[in-house]
Amino acid sequence: MDHFSYFFSAAATRLALINQEKSAAVEEVVQLLKHDPRLTDWKELFEVMKASAILPWKIDEENALVIYHARTNAVQDLVMAAGRSLPGIVFENFPQRVRLVIVIAIPHALNQEYLRILGSLARSLKEPTVFQKVLATENVDEFIALLSQRYE
Repeated sequence: MDHFSYFFSAAATRLALINQEKSAAVEEVVQLLKHDPRLTDWKELFEVMKASAILPWKIDEENALVIYHARTNAVQDLVMAAGRSLPGIVFENFPQRVRLVIVIAIPHALNQEYLRILGSLARSLKEPTVFQKVLATENVDEFIALLSQRYE
C-alpha cells in the first residue's frame, strides 16, 4: 500500500466534488493534479482526459464509478487523482449515478505499474461492500487505503 500512495496522494483526492455535471466534475478531478511535480503539461493532460470516451462501471443498481485513464507524455511518472460525489454525476444513457471519478495518467514509456494499479482498483471497487465503505468514509487516508487494499 505504501507504493500505491506514491501515485495516489491526499492532495489529489477530493471527498466532496463541487460539480455534478460530467465534464466539470472530470475537470475538477484533473485540476487536483495541476501542481503535481510529475506533471509536465496540465493542459495536454486535461485535453487527453476530456477527449477520452470512457464509460462508467456499474457497481450496483444505484452506483457507478468511472476511471479516466490515458498514456500521455504530459506526465513523467504515473499520477492519479480521485473525486467523490455523494449526490452523483449523471452520464448520458447510463442509469446509475457516478459517485467516484478516478483519473490515471502514465507516460507512454511505462506500462507495468499502470496495469497493476488499474487491476487493483477494479478488484477493490467491484465489490459493493468496499464501494460503500469508500462512499461512507470521511477520512482521506482511509479512502486511499480502501482503494489500495487489493494492490499487490
